[in-house]
Amino acid sequence: ETWGLHIRHSLNEMIEFYLFILETFKQIIHFFKQKQIGFIVVLRQIMFTGYEALGLISFIAIAIGGLIILEGNNILGSIGGNKLIYVLLVTVVVRELSSILTALIVIARSGTAIATELGNMVVHHEIDALLSLGISPISYLVVSRLIGVVIATFILTIYFNISAILGGWLFSTLFFPVNFVDFVGEFTGY
Repeated sequence: ETWGLHIRHSLNEMIEFYLFILETFKQIIHFFKQKQIGFIVVLRQIMFTGYEALGLISFIAIAIGGLIILEGNNILGSIGGNKLIYVLLVTVVVRELSSILTALIVIARSGTAIATELGNMVVHHEIDALLSLGISPISYLVVSRLIGVVIATFILTIYFNISAILGGWLFSTLFFPVNFVDFVGEFTGY
């Protein structure tokens, strides 16, 4: 009997989750038709998620780009594959690591902050206040943050790629003098 209650409870939670996702998608469609204060929340979310994470993204991207160039040169240089270092940088950073690491940083840094903020709003009955004012909490709180995080993550991924490439060049010039024009030429020649 307890298993039946547990399964029923789990099924109800799953249905509520999918209904929440459906409502969120509906609100995303209507969000761009509204002239509410939600756009300010989107801009604030982009600022928090994107701008305030630039230092961390820069550090990790420069370190990753430098490590790939250094390790790639150690491994591939011994077998005469110096030209493949740029292929390695493009393949590893631009195609794979940049989006994954950026998403992990956003989740670890901003995702927990957003969850904490929304949890505090529930505890302090701010969601009820929004409902009493006729403002949809999903549109104002969830959709605006979701759009802000998606935009910021996209921009941070591009920034990660640029920083990793510049980090690769910086590290390559420290150990193996390479002209920036030659580096970019080799990089874009791939």
